[in-house]
Amino acid sequence: MKSNSMIAFLRTMISICEIPSDHKKSIRNQVKTQVLTLCFSVIFGLLSAQTVQTFNTQNGITSIFPNQTIKNVAPNTQNVYSHNNYGIQEIFPSQVIKTNPQNGVKQVFNTNNGIPEITPAQVIKPNHYGGFDVFETSNGIPDISPSKTIKSDPFGTLMVHPTQNGIQSLAPSQAIVPTSNGFDIVQYKSGLPELFPSKSIKIKD
Repeated sequence: MKSNSMIAFLRTMISICEIPSDHKKSIRNQVKTQVLTLCFSVIFGLLSAQTVQTFNTQNGITSIFPNQTIKNVAPNTQNVYSHNNYGIQEIFPSQVIKTNPQNGVKQVFNTNNGIPEITPAQVIKPNHYGGFDVFETSNGIPDISPSKTIKSDPFGTLMVHPTQNGIQSLAPSQAIVPTSNGFDIVQYKSGLPELFPSKSIKIKD
């Protein structure tokens, strides 16, 4: 996996890495269940990947069953599928990710029986930190200020910083760290990383 492709992949892994703030709970509870929904919208083209899966971890041990699958279904379009506790994938996607190839802006749509809603639940825009800003929406219109900001570092790791009223927190809430076969999501508390990752991301094909 080339380093520039890995960094580009990391920059995409944004939307779901963080649970959105309290207003608009009905939409955001759906987003919350898709913990890594936006994480993969660019990687498919860069690494010729068609399927990416996420796995919960406990004390550093990765579950044998995936809890989420993201599939490239059309140019600039990915479907997000949830899994039950036995690793069985649902029939219909729970979310659809669409990317504007001209400006890199991504939209996340919740679905009803696999049919995307008319307006997006989240909008993700590239920022000048080499990462993305994540915006929640109201009736499809993005909020003025992002709910989180993602910054890349020289080592290919993305740091997730919550924001409030446009002011970014000093300490990150999460880090997206490259591994030998994918990436780990590491939670932060009081500015310090937890010992074990909370989730593992694996590129399947």
